[in-house]
Amino acid sequence: VIPCPTKSGYIWVVRGGQLNESLYFAAPTLDFANDWIQAMDRASRMGETPGREAEKMR
Repeated sequence: VIPCPTKSGYIWVVRGGQLNESLYFAAPTLDFANDWIQAMDRASRMGETPGREAEKMR
């Protein structure tokens, strides 16, 4: 995880994932970022990624 400081806090860059894409998301603290990453890890192990469910609904 690469923290990128911005005026409104940090933007965290997560490299990797099933598609090896870089994910950018804003998080106020490192704890928040770690929670988000752990949720992503759990989801990717189950074959799902947060946000992808909506795409499948179309």
